[in-house]
Amino acid sequence: MKKHLFFALILVMSVSLAACGGSSSSNTVEDASEEDAGAAQVNGDGKEEQSDQSKEKSQKTEEPSEIGVRSNPVPLGESVTTNEVIFGDEEDYKASLDISITEVLRGKEAWNIIKEENQFNEEPKEGFEYALLKIKGELSESETEDYPYWFSSADFSFVDQDGGTYESISTVIPDELGAEMYNGGTEEGYIVNQVKINEDFMVAFESIDGPPVFFQSK
Repeated sequence: MKKHLFFALILVMSVSLAACGGSSSSNTVEDASEEDAGAAQVNGDGKEEQSDQSKEKSQKTEEPSEIGVRSNPVPLGESVTTNEVIFGDEEDYKASLDISITEVLRGKEAWNIIKEENQFNEEPKEGFEYALLKIKGELSESETEDYPYWFSSADFSFVDQDGGTYESISTVIPDELGAEMYNGGTEEGYIVNQVKINEDFMVAFESIDGPPVFFQSK
């Protein structure tokens, strides 16, 4: 009789332990499922956020650069307005300057003009050619009617395709740019330098009141 009771007790305990183990296992699986769902949610948000960032980056890439910077130079024949400063005796004055390149002569055509202008002008170096550019400037919105703005070839530099600046040369040319302009005035004149043959160089205008402004030469 005692043996029967003993075996019955063992059987009850075994069933109870099995039930507890099943419940624990079920809870573990359920917890894991909840964690996976949470992880999936985080991953989903992460992907969505990354997608939004990609869209923003794409939109920024598509936006055009400000015209006149080196990566987006002013097209040949078009004008750009710069903010300039006119220096007075006791104070300085703000003004606007519209600039454009209206003509580009290079190679043999430019050399013939330069040679005719002065017999002492030197031929271009080997692998180089002369580039003769006509520049137009118009002064407007000046805060003074009494002081002029000095507009000259010294304000410009020639920039090669690698980003270097060509060394200035001493050459006598016709109608070299160099004049005073009062409010509403317009002036034109030439600038010159030697550049690599057929190179797509740029011209930079050194603004008094801002960064350099770049122009295409073709």
